[in-house]
Amino acid sequence: MSATCAPMFPSKRASGPNPDRMSLAHWLDLNAAEAVLDVGCNVGQLLQGLAQVRPELRLAGIEVNGDALNIARRALPSAALHVCGAEAMPFADAEFDCVTCVEVLEHIPPDLRRAALQEMCRVLKPGGQLLLQVPHAGTFAWLDPGNVRFRFPKLYSRLLQRGHRDQGMQDRAEGVVWHHHFELKELESLTAGLFTIERTHHGGLLFFPLSDLARWPFYKLRVYDGRLFHALGKLAEWDLAQDYGERSYDVRLLLRKRAE
Repeated sequence: MSATCAPMFPSKRASGPNPDRMSLAHWLDLNAAEAVLDVGCNVGQLLQGLAQVRPELRLAGIEVNGDALNIARRALPSAALHVCGAEAMPFADAEFDCVTCVEVLEHIPPDLRRAALQEMCRVLKPGGQLLLQVPHAGTFAWLDPGNVRFRFPKLYSRLLQRGHRDQGMQDRAEGVVWHHHFELKELESLTAGLFTIERTHHGGLLFFPLSDLARWPFYKLRVYDGRLFHALGKLAEWDLAQDYGERSYDVRLLLRKRAE
């Protein structure tokens, strides 16, 4: 599952006394963690950021896009990376202290979302943390670039026909699905009995989806290291950090696995 944007990659400053409030270090108890799993890790940017600030962590990731995962493998040779869906992961029970799932749940068909969350719960240790970030049913949900493929299929094909943004997903039985924008009550229902919600943040408004749209040429060219690509990511990161309440384009939840 290709993440639209994961604007919380840890940086050197994230480990200091005043971490960026949107960084992983500000949301997860990384100091006590030994193992972290990224669900829908794409090219491994989030995991690479973790490796920089906590090189001793045992890292793992899953991704349906095999080409993206090959890029991640080259950058993270010691990580346990697997091509698979979130609903059936090749990890042991209670293997991880933290799981991240950033802009991924909307890619999973509705009838598999609960199963995916159950799997995330299964691989987490009791009391472990899940960081979940998904599109929110806010004012500009209709601008979701991922749904252009359905609204304007010819335009989407022309712009991204050779890009690998959808690779892996179109090969699955369910294919590429409509990006659903969740209401908080839906997420509460999906996670009920598995997790308790400890924190929420509604963020992003207009720049978040527009910056993703502007990165389409980079996906087509498979170029992810340019200054402009990273600048667009920073713009999305800034927008996500702003709290727009119910109007927000995105919502982030910190959940904790219920004690057994």
